Amino acid sequence: MLSRTSAEVVVSELVTNALLHGRPARATAEEPGWCRLTLECPAQGTVWVTVADSSPRRPVRRTAGADAESGRGLAVVLGLAARVTAWTEGNGKAVRAELTSRDLSSPPPAG
Repeated sequence: MLSRTSAEVVVSELVTNALLHGRPARATAEEPGWCRLTLECPAQGTVWVTVADSSPRRPVRRTAGADAESGRGLAVVLGLAARVTAWTEGNGKAVRAELTSRDLSSPPPAG
């Protein structure tokens, strides 16, 4: 069963990746780019976490070095989500992680 903590990690990683890598190539102070988070429940026990941004570049899975402080976000999302898809959307792209669970509403166990 997927925990709320796992869902929070997926949201955090996708939004962080969009903020770090989702700016358009010609971003300016006046047009810095954008990021949009959408949460949907298309069926009972399924949550779609979709993050769209202003860069058309699709995410690329990297192999981070043992001492690297970054480069693991997409791998973490791929490990936690049932499915991850990406597509171009207008001048940008969207990445969706499909999370499945019987009950995402219960809090993680104390302790």
